[in-house]
Amino acid sequence: MENAIFVVLDIETTGLSRYVNKITEFSAVKVNIENNTSTFNIIDEYSTLINPQVRIPSFITSLTGITNNLVRDAPTFTDVGADIREFISDDVIIAHNTTFDYNFLNHYFKETDIDELENYALCTCKLSRRLIPNLTSYCLESVCSNLKINNQQAHRAMGDVLATKEVFSKLYRHMKKRDIRTVKDALKFQKSRIQKR
Repeated sequence: MENAIFVVLDIETTGLSRYVNKITEFSAVKVNIENNTSTFNIIDEYSTLINPQVRIPSFITSLTGITNNLVRDAPTFTDVGADIREFISDDVIIAHNTTFDYNFLNHYFKETDIDELENYALCTCKLSRRLIPNLTSYCLESVCSNLKINNQQAHRAMGDVLATKEVFSKLYRHMKKRDIRTVKDALKFQKSRIQKR
């Protein structure tokens, strides 16, 4: 993994269905691992609000703080989709509940005639379930609390990205102790049977 470039990403949306709901914010940082350490260095970042062109439900605004006024003058996904895809490139994706972000983005890439993602993707939620057994919840907030990570902007894309980066950094140290040292090893491990203690 020391030779890989990772893109840690997060989206905020108007709801849970990629077929019905829209993206309101995208943030990502590119990181690599400093030689012989578990330190993840940020080498690039990208963040944008996105005008979903629909009203944002009040419960989403209560959760994220993203209002209709805040996104009124923001670009649409059509405006920024190609830039987002270019930023992600072919790097290894890291997210908390990666399937959600990955599928949401691919749905809108497809709708806007942009090449869909085929990247390797590591999920800090799945990895946490295998490396930190017996938590009552594996939401990002719970995992951050367990690992003593302070997410200063929870439920905003960049806040969650930076928290996820710290989560992965700590999980990476656990994986090294298990001799999980390549991306393919980590992908295999995140699909492995969860051990209860």
